[in-house]
Amino acid sequence: MSFVRCFLLSVIISLSFSVIAQESEKKKKEEKPKLTKEEKKKKRLKNIHFINKNFMVRPAYSLQSNNLQIRDKAGAGTPLNYRPNVWGSAGGQIKLGGVVLTYMYRLPASEERTTNLGETNYQNIGINIQTRYIGLNFDYINYKGFYLANADDTPILPITDGARTQLPDLNYYSIGFHTTVAFKKDFSINAGFSQTERMKKSAGSFMLRVGDRYTQIKYESAIIPESHYLLHRKLCEPGFNKITYNTTYLALGAGYSWVKGYFSFTPIILVGAGIQLLGYEEHTRSNPSFLNNAHLKLPFYFAYKNAISYNQDNFFMRVVWSAEMDRTQIKPKGVYKINTTEEISYSYSDNSTLSMFYLNGEVSMGVRFGEKKTKAEKKAKKASKK
Repeated sequence: MSFVRCFLLSVIISLSFSVIAQESEKKKKEEKPKLTKEEKKKKRLKNIHFINKNFMVRPAYSLQSNNLQIRDKAGAGTPLNYRPNVWGSAGGQIKLGGVVLTYMYRLPASEERTTNLGETNYQNIGINIQTRYIGLNFDYINYKGFYLANADDTPILPITDGARTQLPDLNYYSIGFHTTVAFKKDFSINAGFSQTERMKKSAGSFMLRVGDRYTQIKYESAIIPESHYLLHRKLCEPGFNKITYNTTYLALGAGYSWVKGYFSFTPIILVGAGIQLLGYEEHTRSNPSFLNNAHLKLPFYFAYKNAISYNQDNFFMRVVWSAEMDRTQIKPKGVYKINTTEEISYSYSDNSTLSMFYLNGEVSMGVRFGEKKTKAEKKAKKASKK
């Protein structure tokens, strides 16, 4: 009988402690306030200061100074640098609530500059979607009309005629996209570049970029100076006037932001390689089929970007500079028929490397005002009105 009583007593004590523990846990949950979505984000991202403003005005000036370089593999001659005659664009950005409007006006080149360097017709369209850790970029570039920028470095005679260095029919067309990912939560791409938030202390992250670019280069008249004919014989072959290639690439790198108060310096560097399908178009070859002139290559990829910025809640400014390289190589081998009576034999020294360097700079500053309310604050305001 005593055993049964002891057992019942132990069960009652156990149940009592269980009920007390549950009541204690319940009280703790009731006492602990429920965090809003914004509060949870701030707690999780302790190194990020969020800037929530309803209105923003940002004037900007942007310059694209792209450079198409042709270099012989043997390094025997001066690299040829062809540039479009562009003078940048000016405009700005306005934010009204959740809507952002951007307009950039293309600045015309001066009459003297156009006379000396020729005219460039171009379209340069870019769409950039930037979040804290992921950036998605689409761009379309089309330049027609280049000039030889380093004509004084090449032995071209005579050079008294300005039209000698102008290539009005050289057309460079490219369309591509890439996505860039950062992996550390203490680091923000937004903080340095789009400036919608601010980092509280210095931090960095490893980065990954994946992208694809389609490029087409075509011309009607010779683009290689006579002094360089023997270094780029394939590009000078009669009827060789179109190069097309598509590159899918993968790059690894890192970004780091040095922060001092409202000032920051943020460089990003990415290095990698790609798989490229290259094709020539030759109208006077005995077999001008594009597929018969297709080649598979593994080109080098490089990109660099940095921002120097001041990012206060109501006033901000930044200077951004970036460089990206798009490259292919012409490697003719063996004997090619120019026509039915003439042949030409190519060797290693005839290899030509074509590189487009996308060089972009931007200077901007702006003001923000009008505190943007969170969802919790909006609900509280509605409740107070009731």
